[in-house]
Amino acid sequence: MMFSLGMFAMLTGTISVKAAHILSRKTDCPRCSRSIPTELVYCNFCGVNIDRGKKVHEEMH
Repeated sequence: MMFSLGMFAMLTGTISVKAAHILSRKTDCPRCSRSIPTELVYCNFCGVNIDRGKKVHEEMH
């Protein structure tokens, strides 16, 4: 049982480190130049679509 608990702890620790590494990848917003995670589609700060360079309300018009 101690072996399986140790393996579980090691596995969850490894997963946590890998998840933290993935989440720490950043890019700069093309409009406001703030640093944001690469997996975002829209900037948290100014609302621009990272791929298109337009704000949400501008895309709908």
